[in-house]
Amino acid sequence: AGGTYIVDAAVDMREGVSLRGGYAAGDWSLDPDPRVYETIIAAQGEEKVVQVLAGVTPATVIEGFTIRTAWEEVVCGIYCSRGSPTIRNNYIDAGLGVLDSTGIFCISASPRLLGTTINAGKGNDACRGIVCQDASAVIRNNVIFQEADGANFRGILCNDSAGVLIQNNTIHGGTGAAGCLIYCAASACAIENNILYASPQAACGIYEADIAALPERVNNNDFYGCSPLPLYRGADGPTDSTSVADMETYLLAHSVPSKDNQEAAPGFVDAAARDYRLNATSPLRDQGLDLSAFFTDDRDGAPRTVLWSIGAYELD
Repeated sequence: AGGTYIVDAAVDMREGVSLRGGYAAGDWSLDPDPRVYETIIAAQGEEKVVQVLAGVTPATVIEGFTIRTAWEEVVCGIYCSRGSPTIRNNYIDAGLGVLDSTGIFCISASPRLLGTTINAGKGNDACRGIVCQDASAVIRNNVIFQEADGANFRGILCNDSAGVLIQNNTIHGGTGAAGCLIYCAASACAIENNILYASPQAACGIYEADIAALPERVNNNDFYGCSPLPLYRGADGPTDSTSVADMETYLLAHSVPSKDNQEAAPGFVDAAARDYRLNATSPLRDQGLDLSAFFTDDRDGAPRTVLWSIGAYELD
């Protein structure tokens, strides 16, 4: 039920036991917006808030929570090691890390990361939204942002991973130094329908650390504010692409499908207030791929309508 639950040890997720928050304490009614009956799990003196144990499958779900990290040197909201749950419709605040803050960390796992808003925090050494290490995650409809004074931001970081699907996310890079919205090392990812928002200009759009990190495809994404930093850093050279046209030319030369990307101002309702819904005049309306063969909803669970909007929220 709604309320604040202080934990001094990580909450262990086990196979077959799902965790659901957002219920009214009086009658156990449920609102689709988990902020109505906000259910907070807040760590105290513990680096991890939720820990997913080995053997957990996507049938085990955590949803409807606000997850807050403790004031520790290294913090992580949800840590998945050899466990692959479904994580959806949560708010993860990793904002208190002193050195290193991470929203969701996945190692040797294949989780489904859906419709969650992640504050990657303000770690002095690194702040990361989602990390995939030897993972094959599905990453859809998430909103990821960095606090203003964090360093080495990675919105999504994939290392030694294969088959990662990065679709219809909205990633805001903040103003920290050496930022990157999607960073891939030895990982081939599909990157489609995402808003990669680096305004003010302080983050690279996509960073390809090595040739093994060539993506599977890069289609219908919106890059905004990534120039004069590289919009796309290719490992062959390395090649710095400062425009969508340059990026698509580079990728197509490496047999990577890449088309219909753009560099438009997204038209958020209020980016300063972290409201990344699209306003009525957004140029990203009807500009996305139709991925309804795989999923049909947006960040709030609203139905996607053909033609799709780019980003975590459907405009129609």
